[in-house]
Amino acid sequence: MKNFLLLGLLAFMPLRAASVTVDASDTSVVDLRKIFDAFRSANPAGPNRLKQIGSRQVRMFPPLSYRSYGLGNLFDVVKGSYPNWTFDFSLVDNDWVEPVIRQGADIILGYCYMPESLGPDALEPPDNYDAWEEFNYQWAKHYYDTYGITTFEIWNEPDYSEFFTGSRSDYFEMYNYAARGIKRAVPHARIGGPALAGNTGWVGPFLDYIIKNNLPVHFISYHAQDNGFKDDNSAYYNRYNDIVNALDERGMDSVTVVLDEFSYELDPGQDSRYNRSEAAAWFAGTFQFMLNNMPRLSRFNKTITDNGELADKWKYNGLVTTDNIPKAKFNVFRMYAMMPDQGIAVSTEAPLGALASIDDSLLAVMIWNKENTDMGITPVYLSHLPFTADSLALYTIDANHSSYFDNTGTAELERTRYTTLQPPGDSVRVYIAAHSVNLLLIRGSRKVSALREQKPLPATLPITLAPNPFNGRVNIDFNLSLPHRGTAAIYDMNGRKVHTFFENRALPAGPTRLHWTSGSGHASGIYIFRLQLENQTYGKTLYLLK
Repeated sequence: MKNFLLLGLLAFMPLRAASVTVDASDTSVVDLRKIFDAFRSANPAGPNRLKQIGSRQVRMFPPLSYRSYGLGNLFDVVKGSYPNWTFDFSLVDNDWVEPVIRQGADIILGYCYMPESLGPDALEPPDNYDAWEEFNYQWAKHYYDTYGITTFEIWNEPDYSEFFTGSRSDYFEMYNYAARGIKRAVPHARIGGPALAGNTGWVGPFLDYIIKNNLPVHFISYHAQDNGFKDDNSAYYNRYNDIVNALDERGMDSVTVVLDEFSYELDPGQDSRYNRSEAAAWFAGTFQFMLNNMPRLSRFNKTITDNGELADKWKYNGLVTTDNIPKAKFNVFRMYAMMPDQGIAVSTEAPLGALASIDDSLLAVMIWNKENTDMGITPVYLSHLPFTADSLALYTIDANHSSYFDNTGTAELERTRYTTLQPPGDSVRVYIAAHSVNLLLIRGSRKVSALREQKPLPATLPITLAPNPFNGRVNIDFNLSLPHRGTAAIYDMNGRKVHTFFENRALPAGPTRLHWTSGSGHASGIYIFRLQLENQTYGKTLYLLK
């Protein structure tokens, strides 16, 4: 290797040797799909925070009723009694939904605490299930008509007495009537639950109830707090496996899994390692583990802001402080959002971990060290770059950079070096500190740009569907003569998007196979597969027969 660049501290230290090797030609690894989103906490996120971490959706569960026993009912979304009632969604609109909508994210909307007109106890099931169905109809209709929300989660943690004191059977009945009301208001809505605090023993009986009553379920959601700093065999992974096994036993492979709430420590103090750079390195390792070992996971949510003065419990649980100062673990989310989606092969020597991805003109390599030992100057070997490298930026999170609780003067994600590369630039060297995360962004000029100008996209592109008509699963195949960026999705005959394969992804030259498994919410009929490559769109008709 030649053209070594020295980045970071060069002082001699007795450090362990390691290296990182990136092969840009191997795109067979899992895509770095943006599985993580933000979980709404008691305080709204500061301006641009959701965009900085690339959050496309935010999960929230606002209260339907605020009750202070002794002071009466402080707020309730329902006024009056069924059927002569009215609805006041203003607190949920103003304090919960609109701050997120203004930041450009979609919402997964849940709720908790029963309205007083539906039951005397906020933690109990409704007295009248017909009224409960009608409430869910009004709830979904308002949030679809006003904000375009189409994903609804039914209750929060019904297996935890702080949110629900009814029985498991009570929750199943609540789901039944809520799903009816939501689907009546928004036929194409995506519905799920139960947002379990931890009792995955609910999942099998819940799915059996769903099947018996022919109810829609698009996702199973669960929570995992206090996992400890572990690579695997933690609550989040074990519970995921419990859910996937329950789904597979019933042939429900179209149902995805959602990790709604995640934390290494449920109630960390300000000086906890959860709020230091150590947590950033462990979060990076968590992302890699989830991508490699949890393929059915469709979303991973983390509390966006501390609960602050609104909740003494879990005060420091967020990614950002109540003063809008990002923590080290927020900055690793920012790093992840800066990486292209197309994953490529990367190998490391212990104890380092790494992820790499690429598009037409950007190679991103994230390297982390979870150990309390400086690794020193580490070579990063690069091969088969599809462009000529022009420049390199290095972002760092460690005890001295981008870590609020370690150094209050370095809160934002810091670019520690910006260097002009001398081509061909087939290796760089990076200083890897203890408990650190480092992001290399190598930019360049596309080598095939001239070839692309000579060979524009074809007017037609052969797309093969098999089987077609289909019932359940269909394979979709196409072949590209050159790499391109593309977006692929399934639409129904009303033009509604019912499934997204990828958005603005770098696609390699050669054959590509996608597959779609229709779910319980997809009726028999005609669907359209649409592939957009830059300024050209291709389509193919699918026939779903049930």
